[in-house]
Amino acid sequence: MHKNKKITILDCTLRDGGYYNNWNFTLTQITDYLKVIQEIGVDVIEIGFRFPNPTKRLGICARTDDSFLRKILPLKKKKFAIMINSSDYIIDNKVNLELVEKYFNKQNKIGIDIIRIASHFKDLEISNKIAEKLKDLGYEVCLNLMQISEIKLDKLSKKLKKINKFFFDVFYIADSLGSLQSDDILILSKFLSKHMKLPIGIHAHNNQDLALSNTLIASKNNFNWLDATFMGMGRGPGNVETEKLLLNISKKNMINKINLLTGFLYLKHFDVLKQRFQWGPNFLYYLAGIYSIHPSYIQ
Repeated sequence: MHKNKKITILDCTLRDGGYYNNWNFTLTQITDYLKVIQEIGVDVIEIGFRFPNPTKRLGICARTDDSFLRKILPLKKKKFAIMINSSDYIIDNKVNLELVEKYFNKQNKIGIDIIRIASHFKDLEISNKIAEKLKDLGYEVCLNLMQISEIKLDKLSKKLKKINKFFFDVFYIADSLGSLQSDDILILSKFLSKHMKLPIGIHAHNNQDLALSNTLIASKNNFNWLDATFMGMGRGPGNVETEKLLLNISKKNMINKINLLTGFLYLKHFDVLKQRFQWGPNFLYYLAGIYSIHPSYIQ
């Protein structure tokens, strides 16, 4: 339980971390991860992407298909989510509903509770068409608005009036370029509290080594969905470390459990992954955050 019962912690290690290993996590890594992550205070686990027509080099967490889901369902204790990029389901500036229906139908709903749609500002209306279809299929749907640092608030305010009437259950801002600082979080909190009627989430990138502090500030200022990844594993400089976030917001009786279980997962799997892929903040990612350069370019 969290001090603030309204706070939802979403761990997206298998999705965001996959930018380093092409989503080729082994089933052993995944099962050990799920056993730990569901016992330490996380509310939602994002188990990967669902890319349409994934290439062979992309692993099981890029596909999240039925065969994979059936293998991990016996371990499920919390809500499972997956993410899609709205751009993958748009052709000629229109939603390809046939593609949506191919990858999301009644049969493919096995084990998945939440779909998160990552969308650019220009695609919001089209992303809503995708959300409408997914809501009809019974999913909860989150909107992840990318590159929030590059969107002017006066321009955003006009769009939020529409978003409040769209088919989304949660509105996320993604600091895709890792450019936000604490003052920006406070400004956004005040702004979104005024204009947004949906629950608000934050996905922070760690370019400036501020992902944790920014997320903690957000949690005290009207944001109630918080993203994190184990050991911060994620694209470029990575994300908020799940274990550090939980240690900051959990009740004291959870601390030893968090330390013990995350220590096991760190030693068995993630220390090896960190040594191999070397994610995390550095000077180049810091400059990228300052100058609004996409982390993939640096990576």
